[in-house]
Amino acid sequence: MRKGQKVRILANNQIGMIAERKFVCIHGKRMVSYLVKTEDGRQCWYQPESLGSTHEFVTISFENETREQKLRMKVDWDHAGEIHLEMDDLSDIGLEKQKGVHVFLACRLLEMFSKEGGGKDEG
Repeated sequence: MRKGQKVRILANNQIGMIAERKFVCIHGKRMVSYLVKTEDGRQCWYQPESLGSTHEFVTISFENETREQKLRMKVDWDHAGEIHLEMDDLSDIGLEKQKGVHVFLACRLLEMFSKEGGGKDEG
């Protein structure tokens, strides 16, 4: 990680920017710490394992075992920006013909993402 890089504080999902890096010795072990300044102006020192990328990729699969229908949703979430969603039909019958609880759950998840980040729905 370098100065000026955007990071996500894993404990609270807040976005911040690395303002400074320093080496510290704890119990004779040399470690690096990062001073992270958040968007609300707060600053705090963090160990590298407490920080993560602002970008995450997730794949979610929905399977209706009764009707043998399957959906897959790919989520590309930039915590500092937008959410991109892509939904695929894995059972080759077409998204518009899918019916069941798996479709209901996928729609609720889409609604949650659209409220969370105003992302674009694709698919």
